[in-house]
Amino acid sequence: MYMGVFSGKENDFRFCPMCAAPLKPVLVDGRERMACAGCGWIAFLNPPPVVCAVCYSPEGMVALIKRGVEPKKGTWCLPGGFMELGEAPAEACLRELKEEAGIGSVGRIEIISAEYQESRRYGSVVVIGYSIEALDPDELCPGDDAEDAGWFYPMDIEDMPFESFQRIFELWLERYFPY
Repeated sequence: MYMGVFSGKENDFRFCPMCAAPLKPVLVDGRERMACAGCGWIAFLNPPPVVCAVCYSPEGMVALIKRGVEPKKGTWCLPGGFMELGEAPAEACLRELKEEAGIGSVGRIEIISAEYQESRRYGSVVVIGYSIEALDPDELCPGDDAEDAGWFYPMDIEDMPFESFQRIFELWLERYFPY
């Protein structure tokens, strides 16, 4: 977000991030939104895209990371995070898998699902989950946002700390679990 112009609440922009003119509420597409009378910029607040990986080993185990940051610090979770500008969803997922779990040698990659989840910080997020085959399970190690990383048998994995990750994991079990 633009520093100093957005506090995190819907329609809470005060100044235009393009020309710095004050914003005023206007009706756009049936909703009140903040808009700039000077340059026409409109504050469309959209959910940020998140990616997560159900990364599995040749033995059928799933890679999880122990979250090292809030929210849900200290819980075991699928590796994942926010997409960056200019990244395709699959690229973002592979980057997050490498950054958080150390896994860079991968085989088959398939999209599992796109899920919606409400978020205290962002209002809502859209989470895109991928099934990813790890070619070298020995690469697994905790990365930048992880306290720990490990391989788990799917039947030993309890609820994920995020509902969207849980739904994606359950869909993977139903559709992709190869064992």
